[in-house]
Amino acid sequence: IEDAIESAKSVKKYTSLPVTLVADRNVEDPHFDTVIESDDFLYHYGDSVLQIPKLPYENTILLDTDTLVSDNFDELFSLTSNFDVAAATIAESKFGIGDKVPDALPEFNTGVVLFDKNERTSRFINKWKSLYEGYLEENVRMNQPAFREAVFQSPARFITIPTEYNCRANFGGYLTEKVKILHGSF
Repeated sequence: IEDAIESAKSVKKYTSLPVTLVADRNVEDPHFDTVIESDDFLYHYGDSVLQIPKLPYENTILLDTDTLVSDNFDELFSLTSNFDVAAATIAESKFGIGDKVPDALPEFNTGVVLFDKNERTSRFINKWKSLYEGYLEENVRMNQPAFREAVFQSPARFITIPTEYNCRANFGGYLTEKVKILHGSF
């Protein structure tokens, strides 16, 4: 919860966006506009995919709790006029789980994901969740392989965002502009 509060503080510092926390208990902190209590947690990295259908916004930016906003990122929302889902690729290699997706499709990091609320996105999220639950049965706890497979199978309009919006500095990579969102434990 402490990481989520720090992340929310950084969102509030650089944007006027409402912040919603989905948690397994009520959390009272002025940086959260809304807290949604849920008992649908498995307590590992993939939990975010289980919570997305509960979010109340027309456009949602999903941020992991280990993100820190370092500049305004409102321009991301302009993507939703042409795309349903947006995420950055990962700098490290693919997880290499199964052969359900062509090698040409990169792996995406799901710590910063933009969603437009529509039927295609809803079907994408449900597909991602269903695939993730299947991966859980195979003891795969990361939700990125299921996300990548859902991107491949989905009719949702998908776009890759630059690493400046999901800067995983502890994994290497490159930057050409100012970092907007840092992601990771530093």
